[in-house]
Amino acid sequence: MRSIKFKARVNNWAKFVQKLRRPYQNYFQSSCYFCYQTDYCRAGVCTTCFNWLPWMSGACRYCGLPMAAESESVCGRCLQIEKHPLDTVKILFRYEEPIRSLVLALKYQQKLYLGKMLGRLMIERLKPDRVVAGIMPVPLATGRLQQRGFNQSLEIARVVAKFQGTPLIRNGLLKTRETRNQSELSGAARKKNLKLHNFSYNLKYVPESIILVDDVMTTGTTIRLVAQKLRQAGVQHIEGWLVCRAVL
Repeated sequence: MRSIKFKARVNNWAKFVQKLRRPYQNYFQSSCYFCYQTDYCRAGVCTTCFNWLPWMSGACRYCGLPMAAESESVCGRCLQIEKHPLDTVKILFRYEEPIRSLVLALKYQQKLYLGKMLGRLMIERLKPDRVVAGIMPVPLATGRLQQRGFNQSLEIARVVAKFQGTPLIRNGLLKTRETRNQSELSGAARKKNLKLHNFSYNLKYVPESIILVDDVMTTGTTIRLVAQKLRQAGVQHIEGWLVCRAVL
């Protein structure tokens, strides 16, 4: 009887240890996504490739555009704006290879596992300015969501929310009007297209602070419109977290 009890205790302990390790098994992978070498990995990327990626540095805190002087935090254009809808914008990468291909594969080839990797890279590199009450993806229009089958920003946001232990607000805003894809338009056409955007509230409660998550920032107008809508609802602090910033 004693041996049976001892064996049961060992099995229970093994299950307990396995349960503790499970959340970290995907985070510390044994093979790098880029070079496929077996190495210590952070968020699925080995140390060599991690340092080689096109990380964003020295960017404006409001629009995310790269700045020559890393000591400066706000560009000249944003200095002329009296009130910004976003308290800060934090960007992982410049919109360059190999990140560009990753983002396109996630969005148009349904490779959802890339959303998990990009979300873990966000957790690795970005830190909020303050404790936030919710993580929210930038919404897709209903028609495009039905056509694509998923919101790539939500796939990234759910990972950020999980690792931060922060509530995920899946449908806080709904984009109720279909508009043309911004990537297909010129600068002037983008502004005209964005006037057609229409968002409706779907908030069960209004959090004091939110992190907005999106994949690509081109002009930044979309995420600013979402932030303005959240301000109108009563959100006090809004950060924008993006995978990459394109420079037109």
